[in-house]
Amino acid sequence: MQTLRTFIALDMPPEIKAALAKYVQPLKSLRGRVSWVKPENLHLTLKFLGDTPVNRVDEIAAALQQITAASTAFAATVSGAGAFPNDEHPRMLWVGLNEATGTLKNLLRIIDDRMHDFGYAKEKRAFTPHLTIGRVKDSRLPDIVRALKEKPFAAMPAPFNEIIFMRSELNPAGSIYTPLQKLTLGRN
Repeated sequence: MQTLRTFIALDMPPEIKAALAKYVQPLKSLRGRVSWVKPENLHLTLKFLGDTPVNRVDEIAAALQQITAASTAFAATVSGAGAFPNDEHPRMLWVGLNEATGTLKNLLRIIDDRMHDFGYAKEKRAFTPHLTIGRVKDSRLPDIVRALKEKPFAAMPAPFNEIIFMRSELNPAGSIYTPLQKLTLGRN
């Protein structure tokens, strides 16, 4: 059975991608081995599906269309910075995303429930909205972690009016993301 590696995401507005590229630039010169996410690949993952049978892609896209038609566009704030799982042993560097109305968490819950109908496991971890800006190759990053704490990403508003059903292809030069379908959030 042929499969595609897929996920469901919110794409970042171009002005956020540009600001994050500018924010990350000085971090790249600090000591530490980090695979920095290309600005064009910055997104907020709502649900990672992984191996998705090709013959289910259209069905999943149709379910997402139903979800987005019944959902609303919303705004959030991109701000802050940090490391997961912690500052002493970082594996991933992030910038946060805050959406105060609960619209994002509700959308996430609906997507998680609907994808469970397709056989995907429900998410067990609490949702922490973030954008991955770098994947750590060597956890000895005191200068980078200190820089993230001393100068977090300044708050910027970000409007969201669509979700993307995305294909991900792993590549030594970095993941290649191809939209399978862009779905407009219906009730603006």
